[in-house]
Amino acid sequence: MNVSRWRGEVGLGPVDDATAEPGVKSKLGDVNVTTFDYTGPANGGSRLIVATVDAAGQTWFFKLSGPTATIAAQKAAFDQFLASLKFAQ
Repeated sequence: MNVSRWRGEVGLGPVDDATAEPGVKSKLGDVNVTTFDYTGPANGGSRLIVATVDAAGQTWFFKLSGPTATIAAQKAAFDQFLASLKFAQ
């Protein structure tokens, strides 16, 4: 359900299969991250990046959204922020 909702935020259609878009798994710093990155026509062109982190027994969601060009310019800073996360065990 989250994937379809996130896609809708940028003007893309929903997906029927929950496994159709599993996200991109990576490690940033000490954190395992699954990233979903959507660009769509909403508001003249918008982009949404959602990073999910499973840590300390909980799932954390971090979102970066806005005009496509603005998000492209801030992507490296967002990744740097994610890499700086520390979770207590």
